[in-house]
Amino acid sequence: MREHAATHQPDAPPPAIGSSRVIAYAIVDKRVHFTGTQRLFVGDKLLGRTPRIAICKSLQRELKGYLVLFCSKRWQVLGIAGARSLPLAKKEVERHYAGIADKWVTVNTSAKAAKRWLAEAHPEDVCSFCGQFSYEVDAMFTAQSAVICSSCVDAFSNELKRREPA
Repeated sequence: MREHAATHQPDAPPPAIGSSRVIAYAIVDKRVHFTGTQRLFVGDKLLGRTPRIAICKSLQRELKGYLVLFCSKRWQVLGIAGARSLPLAKKEVERHYAGIADKWVTVNTSAKAAKRWLAEAHPEDVCSFCGQFSYEVDAMFTAQSAVICSSCVDAFSNELKRREPA
């Protein structure tokens, strides 16, 4: 298995896809054969060969294990599968994409780096008051110059009620 620094790869994914940090990825080129044995449905349609695959760890603490993201050329998620470990995730992908084993690029993006990238790339998904991300709260409310999460709205509401004269 080859391991490369993602910074040298022109087709590398961003540090985070959705609310997940990228651990490893592979570009599905002509030398990789899609076996057609994968049965991953998106809605009511069977997902076929995808040009990019990323193995990720969710930034949401309650989600354990690894996510296998089947992506478009621009790293847009087309389908998702899960695995308990990185070796199991790779093994499952390799069952359906023959020849991909030597295509894996390990990047192991840290949670801190992924969150920093998400905050810069998608500031509308970060609360301006507490810094929580949209995946960490129930809702986000966006105005022209600020974003506030439902947790902060609740906290501000409770504080206003507490300050009301009796």
